[in-house]
Amino acid sequence: MHCSLPEVKEDNPLGMGIYYTRSKILKTKIKTAFTEFGQIVYLAGNDAIKFYSAVKLYDNYSKLKRQYIMTRILPDHDLISNENHLTFRDMNTVQLGCYSPVLGESRQNTTLLPITCGPRRKAYLVNPTGFISLNGDQINIIPHGSGNRINPFDDLDYNEDTHVITLKFGSTISNYDSVEHIMNGYNTSNSIRNENFHNLYSIRHTLQPRYEFKL
Repeated sequence: MHCSLPEVKEDNPLGMGIYYTRSKILKTKIKTAFTEFGQIVYLAGNDAIKFYSAVKLYDNYSKLKRQYIMTRILPDHDLISNENHLTFRDMNTVQLGCYSPVLGESRQNTTLLPITCGPRRKAYLVNPTGFISLNGDQINIIPHGSGNRINPFDDLDYNEDTHVITLKFGSTISNYDSVEHIMNGYNTSNSIRNENFHNLYSIRHTLQPRYEFKL
C-alpha cells in the first residue's frame, strides 16, 4: 500500500507544514543562502529544532495512518514493513527516497524492507547487508523503488521565480512545471538486481502484488 501524508505539506492542526512554499508558518522562518548550486533555503537554531520535531511527529503519524487504513481494508493482514522513505534519520541526516536502517555489528539485519517497481510490477523484500561511506560515516542506504525513466537531454535550466524546468533535446526545447511531468515511466526490475547494489542488500522474496492501494 502506498500512502503519503499530503495534509502536512501546509499548516495543519498538528503544527507547521513541511513545505515552505505551502506553509505560512514555515515561510516566515526560513533563511536564504546563495551557493554555487544556486539559491537554497534553510532553518537555523530553535526553528530547525522545531521543524525536526514536527517531521518526526508526522513520521510517526503517517505510520499509524497506514496501519489504520490497512486494518480497515484487510483486517487479517500480516504487517511485514511500515517504514517511511522521506524523513530524518537523525538531526543531521535526511532520507530522500530511501530507507536507512541502523545495522548491528554483524553488518546484517533481519528487517525486511520493500522495493517496488511501479503498478502491476513485481515487488521485492530485501534484507540490509552492507554500508556505504558518507562523510566518514558508515550508512546503509536502500532505495524504496526502481526509480523513474527520463529521456536523455542536452541541457537543463531551472527558473527560481516561476519554478519552470526547461530541457533542451537537440533543437527541441520543452518547459515543465513539475518534475513529475518529465518522467515517462518506471525503471525495470533490472535496476533492483543491479550488481552495484548487491553490497547494500540481498533479495529475500520476490512478490507479485494481488492488490495495490494508493491513498
